[in-house]
Amino acid sequence: MSFSILDPLGVFFSISGAKGERLLFRYPFEILEGRKTRGANPYSLIVTEDIKNRSSNAENTVDSKRCSRSSSMVDDVGVPSGAQRLRSFSDKTLAHIFAFNIKTPLYNKKFVVKIDDVVFVGHPMHITAGINLRALREIPANVDKPPQDPLQRPSHTGSSISMFHIVFALRAEDVSHFVIDFYHKLSLKLALAINHEEQRDDFLQKQVKGLTSTIEEVAESNRKGGHSPVSPYGVALGKNQLAILLQRVYDDIVREGRTSVRVNNWINVSFCLLPKIHRDVELSEAALSEHIRRMKPYHGLLLLSSEQEIASDLPIDASSGLLRFLRIVSPLCNFQQLAMEAGTTLNQVFAMAGHLIYWAKARLIFPVCETNVYAISPNASIKVLSDNVEEFHQKFSDPSLLEILSDFSMPQPLRDVVPPFSDNMDTGKLTQIVIWCLKKELLMQLHTYVCLIPPDVKDLRYLRNDKLDWMSLPYEVKDKVMLNPLLKDEQQQADFTAFMKLVPHLRGKVHLEEIMFDLNLKRSQLIIILDKFRDVLVHAAHEDPNLQCFDKRNVP
Repeated sequence: MSFSILDPLGVFFSISGAKGERLLFRYPFEILEGRKTRGANPYSLIVTEDIKNRSSNAENTVDSKRCSRSSSMVDDVGVPSGAQRLRSFSDKTLAHIFAFNIKTPLYNKKFVVKIDDVVFVGHPMHITAGINLRALREIPANVDKPPQDPLQRPSHTGSSISMFHIVFALRAEDVSHFVIDFYHKLSLKLALAINHEEQRDDFLQKQVKGLTSTIEEVAESNRKGGHSPVSPYGVALGKNQLAILLQRVYDDIVREGRTSVRVNNWINVSFCLLPKIHRDVELSEAALSEHIRRMKPYHGLLLLSSEQEIASDLPIDASSGLLRFLRIVSPLCNFQQLAMEAGTTLNQVFAMAGHLIYWAKARLIFPVCETNVYAISPNASIKVLSDNVEEFHQKFSDPSLLEILSDFSMPQPLRDVVPPFSDNMDTGKLTQIVIWCLKKELLMQLHTYVCLIPPDVKDLRYLRNDKLDWMSLPYEVKDKVMLNPLLKDEQQQADFTAFMKLVPHLRGKVHLEEIMFDLNLKRSQLIIILDKFRDVLVHAAHEDPNLQCFDKRNVP
């Protein structure tokens, strides 16, 4: 599946005020002569010769658009229908949609409008009155009464612009309400930062003035003729901070699914499109937050890039504690061990790990150890000529990737993979290979889950009891357990007492690693107890559901 369907079709900036409504910037854009063939009615249907066949080339078109920073929009051939429809809207029509129809009661509220196969998402921001910091700084020290009340905005600010609006256009046929919410959040973040800088430094006034003058100059130049028409938006990209900012946001989202920009070199705005960077079109922020909330001390963290690459993507004011944490993170250590090594609390480690997971810089795993059971992931790309095969060969040389994956064609504990007295493989090298395969999501870890289901017991409704314990078990189940011949030996009563403590965990909901953590047991101790009561237990091996939903990056 291609996640380019989540990319925006365009970004727009419009204003409303005493001088009316205007669209001051759009990106991507087309040169003016492309509109000469358009009909006068922007709502007329666009007839294409073969939309179905053209849509098959949409992926290539999107890729070419990602690499292009030119001043023209993509050609009609291969453009998705949403982009075709978007091209038909004139600047005047878009200004009418984004500004004219938005009255004061709709300011500072979520904006979502669907027209045919295009959805427009934004957040119209009212210019709030606040302290004019610039006027406050310019008050002379020897003046008793300031010439202007610093608590009031300058008169031109209040009269020229009442609202500005940053809007993203999306494909209606592919977008979900989750994606709409993310783009609304991005529009709101940018609007709040711009509004802040307007109060602090008249940033918006400067940028609007620059964009307006550019549009007028280019329009005058195009009227005089003598050269090919140019777009004022392309000219603005060479000198206007706001235009450059919106272009960068758009290109970053299309290319990587995340962006981090500074508005007026002051306010940092960071955003990531979670469904794209996590490769799950149905992923909501609530689902990811729940995934992060379920982190346990026995979990570990797998960095998906090198420490240097992740550190370079962090803001310049990133916490020094996070930078230290990146240096000590290892897929062989759990969070408890990392907290002790970092000299910090477990909650702080959870917070830093959650930040890295949210931004798709790391994955939550169970620390790699010899008792872990791994198998080939169902989403793994295992083609003989895949890029993974070549990359593996360059990194590890010998053995081949396909040979390693064949060892995990059936679920296999890590300690059983290395053959005895092997000349070209040792435990350390195999561990690094497994870590690499986990990053590429070629392998998945299977955990063992245990259910208390004695033979001949038909009614299993007791397993639904969230507060299951020995006393709440049905008599039929207790009788089956008590028939265990080992219980006749008085020396085995301690094992029976330990088994009673295990009962709340024997509903098939938690795996052995969590039982070991909750009851402070070693694996050998737990295995001995379970083995003695194996006649009344059922074992199952599968992925941890909380981790499984995020293993979707590789699609065959």
